Amino acid sequence: MNTDVAVKWVEQVDAPLTKYNKLVKENVEVLTALHLQAIRTYSEMGLTKIKAASESADGRELAQFSPTQLRVLAELAQKMLDDSDKLHRVALRFKDDVKRLNLTEVKKATSA
Repeated sequence: MNTDVAVKWVEQVDAPLTKYNKLVKENVEVLTALHLQAIRTYSEMGLTKIKAASESADGRELAQFSPTQLRVLAELAQKMLDDSDKLHRVALRFKDDVKRLNLTEVKKATSA
């Protein structure tokens, strides 16, 4: 009798939670990779510009450097939009995966 209860508990409660935890883990891994990539890219962009600005020896070099800042800002803005789109797609995929898991587990529970 106790074995039957334990088996039913695992089938109805533990298995869906394990599946959900796996989805969460995979989502966190993807988000971490995206964030690390973004940090790396943004810091490299910033350090490159700081280095270029600090190497400007006089006003003329600084005047030549300044117009490139608009291009860099445009690149940065585009990168941020792209990263935002990536995060949005990850969130939608996670939502869809959780919804699919819920539907599957509800069907199993109601048919049992």
